Amino acid sequence: NTDARLNTGVILLQQGDPQGALREFETLLQHDAAQAEAHLYAGVILGQHLDDESGALRHWKRFLELAPSHPEAAKIRAVVARADAARDTR
Repeated sequence: NTDARLNTGVILLQQGDPQGALREFETLLQHDAAQAEAHLYAGVILGQHLDDESGALRHWKRFLELAPSHPEAAKIRAVVARADAARDTR
């Protein structure tokens, strides 16, 4: 069930288990690659908890493709733009 797996991932993240949460989101994405929220949360975990900027950006870009008008889209769009700009100056 998509909602149950998404909720489990959120709960695990809130309980301080980012790797367990990421497993839930990745499993969900294996079954439904168009699940925007799972991409959003996977990006948050990879970028903020597991220090994997490229993985986070990959998920966030997919999130923006799937849900361009999501309430978090403007914030994620800005993060992606900053990361892309920083990468261009390296």
